[in-house]
Amino acid sequence: MMPGVQLDSAFLRRLENLSLRARRTYAGQQRAERRSRRRGASLEFADYRNYTPGDDLRSLDWNLYGRLDRFYVRLYEEEEELPVHLVLDGSASMRWQPAECPRPSKFEFARQLAAALAYVALAHHDHVALHWLDASLHLRDGSADAGRGKTQFHRALRFLRADAAAGADGADLGRSLRQLPARARRRGLVVVLSDLLDPRDAVQTALEGLVHQGFELQLIQILDPAELTPELRGDLRLTDAEGGAPVELASDDGLLREYRAAVETYLDNLARFAGRRRIPYLRVLTSESFEDAALRGLRAAGLVR
Repeated sequence: MMPGVQLDSAFLRRLENLSLRARRTYAGQQRAERRSRRRGASLEFADYRNYTPGDDLRSLDWNLYGRLDRFYVRLYEEEEELPVHLVLDGSASMRWQPAECPRPSKFEFARQLAAALAYVALAHHDHVALHWLDASLHLRDGSADAGRGKTQFHRALRFLRADAAAGADGADLGRSLRQLPARARRRGLVVVLSDLLDPRDAVQTALEGLVHQGFELQLIQILDPAELTPELRGDLRLTDAEGGAPVELASDDGLLREYRAAVETYLDNLARFAGRRRIPYLRVLTSESFEDAALRGLRAAGLVR
C-alpha cells in the first residue's frame, strides 16, 4: 500500500480490535460506534424521566405505567462519531536520518503510524481528517477530509502517499499548530505525529492553546536513535536540516555527555507537560518495530484501547 507498510488483511483485522481513546464526547453529524452522554434516539437504553406535556408519546414506557400508574419517558444514549484530526509533521527534520541507514526516516514512520490510526478510526466510523504540518499547515489538494467508514481508507492512503513540502525555511511547529483551529471544521481529537523538535520552544504553548479551544490531544513523538545518542567525535561541521548557518565544533566525550543531558532534560519536560495536561504521549524510535508500536505501544501509552 505504501512503501515500508504492509497493511495486509490479518494486520487490519488486528487493528479493528483497537479504538481511539477520547475522554470527551463531541457533537457528531452521524451515528457511530462511540457512546455519548447526550440523550438521543438510538437503541441503547440509558434512563427514565418524568413525562412532560409535549414529549413524544412513542417514548412512554407503558409497562412501567401499568406498574406505577405514572408516565415515564425512556431515555437513550446516542452514539456519535468522533472527529479525528491526524496531524503529520512534514518538516525537513522529520526526513533526516543517518547516512546509509537501513531504518525508515521519522517521516516514513509517522506516515506508517498515521495509516494505522486512520484505519482504526475509520473502522469505528469516526470522522477522519488528515493534515500536513509545515510552516503554513498545508492541506494538500485543498482537502484532507477522508470521511468515515472503512471504505474511505483508500482516501487516507492517497493523502499519505502524497509528499508534503518540507519547507526550505524550516517549520515553525508552534505557529503551524496555532493555525489548526481555523483549518479544522469541527472540534475533536487531535493526534500530532512529529519529532516535536522546535528551537523556538513554542510547541507547548500552542498545544495549550488547542486544549483551551476545546480540542483533545494525543502526542506521538518519533525520534531516530542517533538523535538521542550520537557518536560523532572530532572536528565537525553541522548543518541544520531546516536552515540556519552551519556550526563548526570539536566533539569529544564531554560535549556528547552535555548533549545527551540536554536532550534528556527536554524529553523529560515534554513528558511532564503531557502528564500535567493529561495528554496521552508516546515516544517511539524508528529502530522499533512498526507493528509493535501500532498494536502495543499505542495501547500502552493510552492512545487506544
